[in-house]
Amino acid sequence: MINNKFCFLKEALPRKILLLGYKPLNIEEANTIRISKASVSYFTLSFNNIKIINVDGKLMFFRECMKHDPFPVFFQKLLDEFCVIAKQGMRLENFEQTPPFRTKYEASEILSFRDYIAKCVSQKEFYKQVRGGNVALKKANFAPWKGRLVVEDKLALEIGFLPWKEKNIELMSYFYSFIKSSITNYQFHDFVSGGGFETYFASRQLASYELAKLLGMQRLITSSELVCLDIEGEKHFGVLSNRAPGKRGLDCKEYLTPQMQRELTNLKVIDTLSYQIDHFANNYNVIYDERNKPISVCAFDNDANRTFWISPSVRFKANHNCSELISKAGEYAYPYLDKNVAKTLMGIDYHLLYSTMSKYLNQLQLWALRKRFEKLQGALRKRQSHDKGFLLDDDEWNKTTIEEELSGRYGVTYSVQYVHRIDIRDGVFESNIR
Repeated sequence: MINNKFCFLKEALPRKILLLGYKPLNIEEANTIRISKASVSYFTLSFNNIKIINVDGKLMFFRECMKHDPFPVFFQKLLDEFCVIAKQGMRLENFEQTPPFRTKYEASEILSFRDYIAKCVSQKEFYKQVRGGNVALKKANFAPWKGRLVVEDKLALEIGFLPWKEKNIELMSYFYSFIKSSITNYQFHDFVSGGGFETYFASRQLASYELAKLLGMQRLITSSELVCLDIEGEKHFGVLSNRAPGKRGLDCKEYLTPQMQRELTNLKVIDTLSYQIDHFANNYNVIYDERNKPISVCAFDNDANRTFWISPSVRFKANHNCSELISKAGEYAYPYLDKNVAKTLMGIDYHLLYSTMSKYLNQLQLWALRKRFEKLQGALRKRQSHDKGFLLDDDEWNKTTIEEELSGRYGVTYSVQYVHRIDIRDGVFESNIR
């Protein structure tokens, strides 16, 4: 049997270090939005379970900051919501991949499932076992997207679930997937006491949008606002974001355009300053013009746990071996940069930066953010000292600039990742790029 206590202790120290870069949000400052239950749908195929809400005819995404209740209370809320979602079905907004399991079930199937869970809950050690189930599922390589759907009875017993003669494999796989990330998030927030709210990731999402606005690049990040969602008297606190325009990068068929190259480079600037390590074609949308030509991107999932980390470094490992924006010699290392963005970076008002970001970041985070700004400014000055042609106006990005970036001399940039996105996703990307 997997020692879940050991696994928990193993994760505790890194979490304590991460908390050095955390400022709790004041939930009381959230604006209230009142909606009906009929205007709520769901998407559960990301790490966060998303509520998709209709506000005055506009679709928006809501990520809840759960109240850190005792685990049995938390689990029952999770179960109730899952049953609602399973009955209603999932809304695949901006998502064209076929889910690995059925996501809508008949009332009779859900009733049978509830009866089964009630029997599991009656077991003495159930809550203790299921609380560590996310670790056990990970160890057992439970991965529905890779075709590993079935949880054998031996593993099910280990994580608190009894054998089920009428087992609905798809429904159980869906449930395991649903609770796996939620329990991981709950465990991460064990530092929250007294029924407080879990705002660690929300603070990063909000800060990412504020930084993008300061840089004049809010188009590249989904908007974020702390709200209280009142659903017919049920209050939910969390972050409300606009629906990212366009189509998810992994679902796109179009080739890289010069405009996209510019915007992906601009996104890398934001990510370097915010210490964002998790952007890839699965969590940004490609935006099209009226001729259906890709011209920009808009990133979502902007809350990776190390975002706005307290390190002053501008050199750190990112998703799928993405190359760093700054070289070891401290020089801007990508082939080109938007001239207007460079001007904004060099003229940043640090007083405004502090006053804006202090709502979401603590003093250590603010110090590290300023240091990253200063290093990026120094890298641009160093590059300009011998190469003034790397800063481009909007109309100077073209086929030649794309070919240069894809040549292999600049590593696995965001543009390289986009071009090879499917091979990278499938783990078959081969390159001599280092």
